[in-house]
Amino acid sequence: LSIHSFPTRRSSDLADRGTGIADDPRLALQLLEVLTTIPVGSGSYEFTQLESFENNADYQLKEGALKAESSVNLVEAVANIQTIAHWTRASVQVLDDEPSLQSYLGNLLGYGALAKLEAEIINGVGGAGKILGLLAQAVDFAPTVATTPTDRVGEAAAAMKAAGWRPSVVLMNPLDWFAIQTQKSTDGLYLLGGPQDPANATLWKNVVVETDRKSTRLNSS
Repeated sequence: LSIHSFPTRRSSDLADRGTGIADDPRLALQLLEVLTTIPVGSGSYEFTQLESFENNADYQLKEGALKAESSVNLVEAVANIQTIAHWTRASVQVLDDEPSLQSYLGNLLGYGALAKLEAEIINGVGGAGKILGLLAQAVDFAPTVATTPTDRVGEAAAAMKAAGWRPSVVLMNPLDWFAIQTQKSTDGLYLLGGPQDPANATLWKNVVVETDRKSTRLNSS
């Protein structure tokens, strides 16, 4: 990330200037907050990955008897490090008038790079030098018993557990999460918290991560 300054003419009649920066509504990058990060110093990261595990553990009825054999398949994998960067212009006059502006711009550019990273982790299409995102690798889930948005999330999580996975995060558009939060009983009572006491952002013990980078998919039917 870089900031380049360019000289401009200074007026002899300077106006009063407010402090701080106005209109900077940054959204929290919730997905990056729940993901594990690993510092690297090269262009790639090598690791060992569990490809399959066939658990054949069984009784050993007699001492010295042949033990059951399980199968563990480990593979060496490499993750190539991708770069996301940008820069902006700022005049010398503006930097002089607001001493903290350079630090602010650096912080804002850093946020912009992280926002782009989060978007690519979700929607990236892959390719040379690009990230293959979660949605490009995901498999559509068709519920068989659940009929409400909340229950469909629960059934999807249960299906993952039944297949041997351990779900922990639900990635959801804010409008979808709001639709779930505003579900009501036939008496008009909120099922999950309420406007003054919203429910914790969890569903079936999975953390709900809100992001506008995820399109709306849930409905009330």
